[in-house]
Amino acid sequence: MSQPGQAYPVTATVHWTVTWSGAGQGGTFPDMTTTGDAAFRVAESQALNNGGG
Repeated sequence: MSQPGQAYPVTATVHWTVTWSGAGQGGTFPDMTTTGDAAFRVAESQALNNGGG
């Protein structure tokens, strides 16, 4: 069980695929991945249970 004011670590990862075109030219950049870390304090959370059957 969590404690009030507890920080939760989060890692977000984004995978980028970029294509471009203009003036009759075009191309694709190499795929790229960026990742960031942060910690968040949750003041309130709610849960929804729909029976899940």
